[in-house]
Amino acid sequence: MNSKTYSLVAGLLFALVCLMYLSTLIGSNTISISGYELPQSVRLIAMLLTGFMSFSGLRLFSKC
Repeated sequence: MNSKTYSLVAGLLFALVCLMYLSTLIGSNTISISGYELPQSVRLIAMLLTGFMSFSGLRLFSKC
């Protein structure tokens, strides 16, 4: 797997995770780990972080 394919796959996977976080923020869904519910602020930070990583991966793909 070359670097162009890797950056495309990574960018798309991070975009998918970002969309999943966005769907929990828009809807009334929650994320719970061992009975502990993640606060909305943590989900917002996670969505922004994965969105940035997706943008970076896809930008790297377009430059290669």
